[in-house]
Amino acid sequence: MFSIKIDKEKCKSCKLCVDICPGHVFRASKEFNRMGYHYIETDGSASCTGCKRCVTLCPDAAIEIYLEEGDEKEKRDEDRSHP
Repeated sequence: MFSIKIDKEKCKSCKLCVDICPGHVFRASKEFNRMGYHYIETDGSASCTGCKRCVTLCPDAAIEIYLEEGDEKEKRDEDRSHP
């Protein structure tokens, strides 16, 4: 599972992340940030594949994606159990 962090004050709502996301986890908020933009928010990160296309594409560097710690440990344990 991935954790998505969006800095709503950096976001200018270009919606590039909305268009590029294969998991369709982004949407425009109905709220405004201090700059007057409908910042981007997630509908939850359950569909996030961790591809980081949004992170790479975001011109405002407003998106960060992290692998949840428990998932990282499970992945390492699983990798060790398969020769």
